[in-house]
Amino acid sequence: MARNPDFDDALEQLKELHDKKNQDYCGSNNPYANLERVERIGVEPWRGVVIRMMDKFERLENFCRTGDLANDEEWIDDTFKDLAIYSVLAWLLLEKSNHEALEHSTQRKPSTKVFDKTQEWIELERGKGAGLSNEISMNDLREASEKQQEDEQRRSGAKTESLFTPQVPLNIDDDCLGTPKLKFKNKNVSNN
Repeated sequence: MARNPDFDDALEQLKELHDKKNQDYCGSNNPYANLERVERIGVEPWRGVVIRMMDKFERLENFCRTGDLANDEEWIDDTFKDLAIYSVLAWLLLEKSNHEALEHSTQRKPSTKVFDKTQEWIELERGKGAGLSNEISMNDLREASEKQQEDEQRRSGAKTESLFTPQVPLNIDDDCLGTPKLKFKNKNVSNN
């Protein structure tokens, strides 16, 4: 198979460009630090990079329609280079995220607490589970949690209230301003 020297040269240019820009954005030992900051607002880093790529694609699309660039200091080939680098970074961050999720799932002991299991199911629903289905509804989570709680109650012989037991008003008191205050008690418990 013949090597493509132009492709190899382009990859070398991209590496140099990435290293140069990374020095400006990332002063720490973590080469992904600037990209991982989006986690503070609940966005996975690889998705944050995809958003940056979408901006670059918008610039490309405008150029394709008009043939003009608003910023004439940045050429269209710069946009292609940025997209190539962003693609690799998004790929690497996705791989890192998948590896961390897999590592987290194998290190964590199976939980017997309803909250922990529910949290695990929610994580699976969000796609953080390694190779498991994302087709879990909130109703499925509730039913599975209730079933697990019933099983635990049978094993322990203890009676505890479900996290999902509906609450009903017990009685109404007035505070000193005449504003009604509702007191709640589980519907399974008598109102006396």
